Amino acid sequence: MQAIGSILKDIIPGISQAQGLDLNEASAPHKFIAVGIDPGKKRCGVAIVDATGDPQAYLKPVKEFMISNDRKGLNRMVYESASVARKLHAHPVFVCEATNVYWKPIYWHLHKQGAIIQTVNPLQTKRARGTRMRKTATDKIDARFVAKVFLMGEAHQSKFPPPQWAELRELERLMVFFDRILSGLKNRIHATLYQSFPEWQMAFGKGRHLATTALDLMQRELISPHRLIQISTDELAGVIHKASHGRLGLERAKELKELAEGTFGISLAQDGRSFAVSLLAQTISFVEQQILKPLMLRIEDLLSQIDHQLLTIKGVGIKTAAIFLGELGNPHWFQRTKQVVAWFGLDPSAKLSARSRRLTNHISKAGSKYARYGMFNGALSWMLFNPQVKALYMNKRSRGKCHDDALCYITAKLVRICWAIVRDNRPYDPAMLN
Repeated sequence: MQAIGSILKDIIPGISQAQGLDLNEASAPHKFIAVGIDPGKKRCGVAIVDATGDPQAYLKPVKEFMISNDRKGLNRMVYESASVARKLHAHPVFVCEATNVYWKPIYWHLHKQGAIIQTVNPLQTKRARGTRMRKTATDKIDARFVAKVFLMGEAHQSKFPPPQWAELRELERLMVFFDRILSGLKNRIHATLYQSFPEWQMAFGKGRHLATTALDLMQRELISPHRLIQISTDELAGVIHKASHGRLGLERAKELKELAEGTFGISLAQDGRSFAVSLLAQTISFVEQQILKPLMLRIEDLLSQIDHQLLTIKGVGIKTAAIFLGELGNPHWFQRTKQVVAWFGLDPSAKLSARSRRLTNHISKAGSKYARYGMFNGALSWMLFNPQVKALYMNKRSRGKCHDDALCYITAKLVRICWAIVRDNRPYDPAMLN
């Protein structure tokens, strides 16, 4: 975006050298101006605030205006900000609220042109705005408070991961998205099926009532008891034999028909529920075969291009490794293990109230929700395949911890071990559990 680069270089010579300035000194008179940006889908509020060091002046912008969230609007914002900065002999610091995805193009183009840019969380803006007596909220007012959060020293710098890591992040988040869709579809099938034929799970066993054979019967609408009773045993056995690739057949058909005759299900609207389950089962098969299968192949290819040894951990598969690396972004961003745990939102958030002498501890949940989702599921698998890890979990339970607290402990330990493996580029060693 040459226009932005030209404006920055022409109006503020040496802007590229400003990257080395200490933003903690932002309160020094005329050292910085804070350009608060409240991004929206189409329009963005902008407030230019002079960092004079006077806290009372934080909400008195030198200039505020609205821009369109596109190339033209960005050029105007940079031009106006640079003009003010030249008059005040200051460096402009662009402070963008990380709202949905609307902030990313702004951040990307400013970052590529060497501008100083920080981000704030929308919750920070909301809390800062809550100090006002008048509960008025506009894009311009929000932009002022975005600048105020920066001037209070509470902003941070967002970073874009390297190309391969960025692509992995996009794909593993898409994988998580479809995993959650599948979970919703399966929950819907369970709720619908239970009304018509609650004994279905008894025929297939726990964890197998939504497997390939079961899904095939669902797609054929062979889940309603009255249809199972009407179909001949041999015909049903043939369908099951084909769907299970020869593993099941006559015995399973007889069991289903016997359960259907004595079902406790509701006979009302069985055909409607059968059709609904058929559509849900078709959707599950489509997502698994047509979307997740090629997606996982692409993710596996990307993982092969990144030097890591996460798969040496027994119980950690492609999904967990992809989510950890994708959400980590870049190992060089972190110096300590605690920073990685905090990045994943698994660090403790202590709260001590004056009304209670008990110190409560909860995870901060400040990191990526995709990271926590993937690592919690990865911890369950890790615990399943490693007796030592299961023993750690049971030890926490025996000391009075609930399932969630014990699982958080195991998840945080898995994150630490994954980080050590990536940092040192070495295989998993059981001694890491100690």
